[in-house]
Amino acid sequence: MLAPLFQSRVRVIQDVLPTAHEPLLVLTEEYESYYLKYHKASYNAHEMQAEWLCAALLREWGIPTPDVAVLTIGEAVISNLPSNAKRAASYLKKPCFGSKAILGAQDSVELLNGQIELEKLSNAEDLVWLALYDAWIANDDRRASHHNTLLAPDDSGKKYIIWAIDHAYAFSRIDLCYLDPQYLYCDFKKNLISATATKAHLRRWRQHQPLWIEEELRSGFYLRVENCQKRFLDICEWLPPSYKLSERSQTALFNFLFSESRQELLLSRFFECLP
Repeated sequence: MLAPLFQSRVRVIQDVLPTAHEPLLVLTEEYESYYLKYHKASYNAHEMQAEWLCAALLREWGIPTPDVAVLTIGEAVISNLPSNAKRAASYLKKPCFGSKAILGAQDSVELLNGQIELEKLSNAEDLVWLALYDAWIANDDRRASHHNTLLAPDDSGKKYIIWAIDHAYAFSRIDLCYLDPQYLYCDFKKNLISATATKAHLRRWRQHQPLWIEEELRSGFYLRVENCQKRFLDICEWLPPSYKLSERSQTALFNFLFSESRQELLLSRFFECLP
């Protein structure tokens, strides 16, 4: 069962990140740092719905992703926004999506493109599962050149954990009610499967299990998808009230994610990309 969503109020807005959604780095009343995201118009509300949905689905896949919370901002904080955040003021009056900051985290792009040894990654296999997950949720925003992952030290301080972040552009960036299971909505040439570290891990995997890699991926994929299907209604109910899916969107998303013909085609195309 999903734990109830943590809710908190923002104490201070510390910074604005210069990325597509201009998330805010905030400090909550519990003195914890979060990256706060908000939607700027009703036509792209599905982007924040995608963030909530993927936070839950990733957990069913066993892939590390930051804890999330419902963040609210009081009028006193809004009226004293930093100058570079003032244009966001009108969007901050509703509950927002918060992704908890990971201690010691750094962007993974340079390190995963050849400057880190696989032995230093405590969950290198998650690069492959994350690539397959992205294909399943039609997320082309995590690429070989733009990972949307973080690396942070594990508890021992000797290795790094890969964390998956930023899922506003999942589900092909379209309103969920328009998803069609006849389409994959996935460009495998851009997928994380083509990243240097992912390919290196797959080559190592083949050396140890040359005959079983595709079978292991297939069985692991179906097990993860089955778990998501069993929990789908719970996940939809878990979404904050202002981010709930309409009945039409919920039905379309279910049909899209759990279409057997789409899953089989997706696996076939994914296997073609394996080194």
